[in-house]
Amino acid sequence: MNTLTKDQVRKLPPEQQEALASMEVRRLHSRRQLLNRARRGMTVFAGLMTGLAGGIAILCVVYPRLLPIAIAGVVGLVTYQASRLDRRLDAVMELLDEDSKKEKRDENHVA
Repeated sequence: MNTLTKDQVRKLPPEQQEALASMEVRRLHSRRQLLNRARRGMTVFAGLMTGLAGGIAILCVVYPRLLPIAIAGVVGLVTYQASRLDRRLDAVMELLDEDSKKEKRDENHVA
């Protein structure tokens, strides 16, 4: 796909200019969503729940019956954090792929 110069865009009919602009807006919106997804870290709720699970695990010394609950809580929270981390990594990989494709297009356009 060739990139268009400003002069080439101005020569297009208004309908094509509008279509081109809407495509660019969708691309930028998608990129912003990916950036937001990549920046998200641990939430306050997840941090508090991790602390609660740790507290229950410590309490298991006195009340051994709480051990299955503590284990289930820790396993559930680790799984939750791993899935969030996986989503963040996917977003970063998509952004890197997008940037590398853009660099290749720019190199081909210059050459």
